Amino acid sequence: MLDINDLKKVNDTAGHRAGDQYLREACKVICNTFKHSPVFRVGGDEFCVIAQGNDFECLQERLEFMENRNAEALRSGGPVIACGVAVYNSDACVSAVFERADSDMYANKCRQKAAYHS
Repeated sequence: MLDINDLKKVNDTAGHRAGDQYLREACKVICNTFKHSPVFRVGGDEFCVIAQGNDFECLQERLEFMENRNAEALRSGGPVIACGVAVYNSDACVSAVFERADSDMYANKCRQKAAYHS
């Protein structure tokens, strides 16, 4: 699960055209990071990646890339993207995996906001 931080703030301060551009930039980062996996927009500023193949095998590297890219985005003003991960492990249904990933993403979002608001 991925969530684009501060989209509402961009919309409110710079207008919806700027918000749309911010969203496109974030989507490009997500799709370029997970080139070999399906990416779904599941809400206004939320995305879901079903990591597979090389993206799954190198998942930790992909997450580290996102973390480093987020640090650069904080300096340059680009979109910061919170990430959460959960792995299917014989779960009764996929919604359990989705909920764990969403919870992990929300925890990451809170850590990010605490770090750049302190």
